[in-house]
Amino acid sequence: MYVAMGWVLAGFMVVIVAANANPWTRPLKRMIPIILIYAPFMSLVVALIAGPITGAVDGHFAALWGAGIVAIPCISMFAMVFERLIGMFAIIPVIGTLMFAGVPASNGALSEYMVPSFFATLHDFLPVAASVETIRSILYFDGNVVAEHLQVLGLWGLVSLALVFLIDGIKPPRTEHDFGNLHLERERERNKEGRHRALESGQHPGEWESETVQGSIVEDEATPEPGPSHAPTAGDGLKRPTSEAADEQERIPSTV
Repeated sequence: MYVAMGWVLAGFMVVIVAANANPWTRPLKRMIPIILIYAPFMSLVVALIAGPITGAVDGHFAALWGAGIVAIPCISMFAMVFERLIGMFAIIPVIGTLMFAGVPASNGALSEYMVPSFFATLHDFLPVAASVETIRSILYFDGNVVAEHLQVLGLWGLVSLALVFLIDGIKPPRTEHDFGNLHLERERERNKEGRHRALESGQHPGEWESETVQGSIVEDEATPEPGPSHAPTAGDGLKRPTSEAADEQERIPSTV
């Protein structure tokens, strides 16, 4: 049971933490390589803790390591669906599905015959139950039904991956933090409202566009443009004549 929970925690934490700590990793082309490196490492860590370190599991080290390499990416894909939809709040439905519903239905801590029928029905469909049954089959039944339960995990991973592709096609994933750039967010909202008003009034949306603020500090007064540089003269402090008679007056010679 605890080995399965280690796979589950490792699977969704890499998505939730990486996507919110560094949004640059959110696109699939960057997240998938991270998961493919992360999954063997974390599966190895879980197998080492359960086996050589604590002695909770005797033998079957390679089989457990290999099963974890399959389980962790599948759970990561499931977590990524909710991360795309609601961001860091994805931890709520992910934990609710994998833990609050998955643990009672896993046939691990309690037999499926000792829990309400609702959880017994979920036993054949949830990834936590598939993980527990995979481990049980490896430890006690020489892996007789491992393939069947890994198929359940694989189905969760493939369906979740397809949903992520669909969501990314509709709305590309954010790759930068929103906090700390609130002025940019407000500017984007103003531009969006301006385009909407322009479309309603039949005008070109570009007429409503305003330039995006590039920095966090905006000067209150514009700096005057410097005029042409010239040598100071004795008459610079005097008011220059503006009438036509000024053309007939002689220039005051420079004292410099």
